[in-house]
Amino acid sequence: MTALPLPHLSAALARPGHPALVTPEGTTWTWAELASRAARRAHSLLDQGVGPGSVVALAGEARPSFVVELHALWQVGAVVAPLNPRATDAELRAALRAIAPQFVSAPEPGRLQATQRAALATTGAARLLTPGLGAAPAPERPWPLDEVRLIILTSGTSRRPRPMRLTTSQLVFSAFGSAVRLGHHLDDRWLACLPLHHIGGLSILLRCALYATTVELHPAVDLTRIAARLDSGEITLVSLSPSLLSAVLDARPEAPLPPAVRAILLGGAATPAPLLDRARALGLPLAITWGMTEAASQISTRLPGDLSADGGSGPPLPFARVEARDDGALVVRGPVVGGDLITNDHGHIDAEGRVQVGGRRDDVIVSGGVNLSPAEIEQALLTHPAVADAGVVGVADAQWGHRPVAVLVAATPGEAGEASARPDAAALRAHCADRLTGYKVPDRFVWVSALPRGALGKLSRRRLLALVGGDAQAHHGLDEGRGPGRGLEGRQGDEGVLEPNGGAQVGRIVGAGDLVGEGHRPLAPGLDAGADRQPVAAPHGPPVVGGGVHQGQAEVAPLEHRVAPLEGGAHQLLEGHVRVLEVAREEDDPDRIRFVEAGGEGVLEGHETTLSGSLEEA
Repeated sequence: MTALPLPHLSAALARPGHPALVTPEGTTWTWAELASRAARRAHSLLDQGVGPGSVVALAGEARPSFVVELHALWQVGAVVAPLNPRATDAELRAALRAIAPQFVSAPEPGRLQATQRAALATTGAARLLTPGLGAAPAPERPWPLDEVRLIILTSGTSRRPRPMRLTTSQLVFSAFGSAVRLGHHLDDRWLACLPLHHIGGLSILLRCALYATTVELHPAVDLTRIAARLDSGEITLVSLSPSLLSAVLDARPEAPLPPAVRAILLGGAATPAPLLDRARALGLPLAITWGMTEAASQISTRLPGDLSADGGSGPPLPFARVEARDDGALVVRGPVVGGDLITNDHGHIDAEGRVQVGGRRDDVIVSGGVNLSPAEIEQALLTHPAVADAGVVGVADAQWGHRPVAVLVAATPGEAGEASARPDAAALRAHCADRLTGYKVPDRFVWVSALPRGALGKLSRRRLLALVGGDAQAHHGLDEGRGPGRGLEGRQGDEGVLEPNGGAQVGRIVGAGDLVGEGHRPLAPGLDAGADRQPVAAPHGPPVVGGGVHQGQAEVAPLEHRVAPLEGGAHQLLEGHVRVLEVAREEDDPDRIRFVEAGGEGVLEGHETTLSGSLEEA
């Protein structure tokens, strides 16, 4: 089996005295120093029973101790699952249930919140590792290319933690594909300020190890500090989201960056046209990219400095190919995804081979039988000088099925009642009508102080629906409820049920009980993709899931077996003409759970919380 020598040890051999890790607080470690610390920590990990294939949940902030622990765990062959350092107690417990680690590591437990320490200390079968270095360095253990290196949790559209497993091969092809597109300089210093529990931030640590270059690690997003470091002339590369780039630019003079900054990798969300205009005025070396966790980061990326209006996310990286299906779904092929990946993004490939991403397929608004792209409407709204941020969602409409509603953030917040800072609905409709076909113009415009976005700037459309009083049930074709459920028994084999790599799955709704969540075992014996494609009607009492999948990973149990309830609720169900309104017990989890019904892209959407806030309509 082909195996890769450890990247951080290779960097230490090639450039022992070169800075590997620096921090704004003054820490500077060479590659030799980092490798020595990691090797001695690896020895301690081996003494505690961690070895090849051990799944270790890694909790901690973006600090040098985290980097040492990451490389030490990789040196002994462990699978690392980084945790969100700002997760609540409930989020942390849900993450640990999804990962099911054998060990939990917290390199600096004193920096964790008390509730987080309590959650980590009660992880069931997982052992909490003791910090500290071993007396001697551990031996090098190369990485088999097909071995899982990382588990990254992503919530997707369901907001439930879903583990994505990334192999050595995926990570390495991704890193070198990035270097080919962005270029590789021996004096590179990559400013890392994105969260390390997301692939966008974590991939920087591996890239710099493979390239033997320098990471400047920022423990938190400090806009003034990031702006100052970009202006210092020492930073050459940085990864940012569009919203973060805009905020960083606001924190510095409106002037070009030093020529040392040769690429700003920009992804995680669509780049608004006004931000692109601003980048042109400043001559910023943007490298606009489209990627996802399943692809170990980048898939397609523009060359740095390509600020064309129609460039999309550029051509695919050297180790990826992207195609658009007849239904608009983008499909990725190549070693960065370990085969074929049917994404949840829609778009097309233009005549120059550039990937044009139109947004998430599940974000599309169907109005009067016509598909509307929220991203297109948002781009039109963002060209208005009074609009700083925009989000569009579909709200149920008796005549058209759904109609777009825009949620806006004012560019210049005014005093209470000051109309000049916020154009009225008629002005906004006229602005949109100049840029969009009439049926694409939003019916309503709602002003808020800020849009609900995640750590990487991704917009939460579900929370937008809550803000405007919309109904996610109507938008996604969902049923929701609490207490005794109702439904039909059914079993259906289907290809690619929200599963990027396709593949048939089988599921069933059966009699009384609670819901079951994800599973990772092969399909139960005797089940195949062709079995019982049409559901069989049979009334039951309160329903329970007797079989289900998560990320296409497998049947939980044979259909004839009763499955124990999953603590805290459930994850995803299979597509099928079934309807279920059962949820977790109210005393355990007061949130709602929602399901798709009647042959749509049927999944359990997950817990839904209510977002409160004051709204003002134009």
